[in-house]
Amino acid sequence: MRGVHSWTKDKQPEPDWCQVVVRGSDLSRMEEKKDRAMSRKIILVVTASLIALTTTTARNTVRGLEQDLESVANDVDEAT
Repeated sequence: MRGVHSWTKDKQPEPDWCQVVVRGSDLSRMEEKKDRAMSRKIILVVTASLIALTTTTARNTVRGLEQDLESVANDVDEAT
């Protein structure tokens, strides 16, 4: 039985290219994390911009509605 597992003692060290592959996969994981973070930032900026645009548009719409109501009220006052 002693000779069955002897290959682990005689095992040659892994070549340098194995370490490069491992390091390369670590780099790709880091790049994926950076890409996700950048995507989240872009989504956040776009969402904030859309909210600001919607708020501004809604505010202008309310002002426009107010002006229309004042105009109608003035026309009714002049007619009576």
